Formats: sequence, C-alpha cells, structure tokens
Amino acid sequence: MNGGTTSAATVSGASYAQARIHFLHTMAGQSAAFNIARAVDLEGDLDIGALAWGVCECAARHEVLRACFRVLNGQLRQIVIPRGPGLTVIDLRALTGQSGSQADGTLAVGLAQQEAQKPFDLARGPLLRMTVLLLGERRSLLLITLHHIIADGQSLEILLRELSVLYTSRTTGVPHRLPVPELQYVDYAAWQRQRVEGGSLDADADFWRE
Repeated sequence: MNGGTTSAATVSGASYAQARIHFLHTMAGQSAAFNIARAVDLEGDLDIGALAWGVCECAARHEVLRACFRVLNGQLRQIVIPRGPGLTVIDLRALTGQSGSQADGTLAVGLAQQEAQKPFDLARGPLLRMTVLLLGERRSLLLITLHHIIADGQSLEILLRELSVLYTSRTTGVPHRLPVPELQYVDYAAWQRQRVEGGSLDADADFWRE
C-alpha cells in the first residue's frame, strides 16, 4: 500500500512470534522491556512538513506500523487501523540555545531516555512513536520508538532507509522509486498459521519427538 490508508480497520490473525511477545508483555505489566528505540542526529535545515509526510507515508506503506493487538473470542488478533502515527515536534531551542551544541544536549538526552522507557498499550496503539527535538537552527534529534511486536532491528533499518528516501523526495520534488510492498506482515502470519494448522510441519514434529 502506497500513498494512502484503508477506509476501515481490518482484523486478522497474529503470528506465533507476536502471540509470544503479547503474552510476555502482558505478564510484565507496564514495562518498556520490548521497546526498540533509536535516536538519530539530524544536521542542517529541517523541513518538518516533509518529515511528517514521510512518517505518514511509511505508515501507509506498511500496515504493521498501524497495528494494535486485542484478544477477541480467545484469540489474539492484529487490528490495522486506517490512520498511522504522526510526528511529534518538541522545540527546545529556547532552552538549549540557538547553537544546539553538544554541551547543551543534556535535556535532549533525558527526553530521549524518557521516551525510550515509555510503555506501549498494545490494545490501543499506536505502537510506533516518532518525535523530533529541535535543538538548534541546524541541529535536531529524531527519536524513534517501536514495540517489538511490530518490528525488530532489521525492520527498523528499513523504516529509517525509507523515511530518508521519502524525505528527500518531498524536499527535492523528485519522485521516489520505492516499490509498493507486495506483501504485508499479516500475509506472513496467515501463511505461517496455514502451514502449522494444515499439517505441513507434522513430519518435522515427528522427527523431533523421535
């Protein structure tokens, strides 16, 4: 999906890995143990509108970035909502000084740590938070926090790469060449459950029992 979102929420099954993480998250209570956080220094003039557009486009392209998780009729379900997370902007330039120097970054570090430790509500979402801290006229800090139920280290790198491409496209006016995703994570979850429930792994299970 590229350039838009669906008109209504969709409900589908979760993968076994997502079910495991959901169980552990529930047992841990209000915990940030499954948070994945990254802070990215941004140097130069920042086009906040272009960055916000890139965040929305990434969420439009990848349904899992718009997902939350609820137990319905005893089964964990992945609910993809129409609208994705937005970009939060916090202007710290009056506090850190116009230069945004490293020496003035103590507040930014504290906010980054606080953001990384903020728990997610899996039932409500969003499970992706994007916050940009404006530290100086030409220095900003982008904070990205995701729950592990929707991402891992590799998918975070994909998100960062696509966000960079989309931002550049928006600021230069040159169309990007990112391919439309052929599959979504819900497709993988459906394939995985079909294999297990269809008996495709019975031979492997018999081998390990033996």
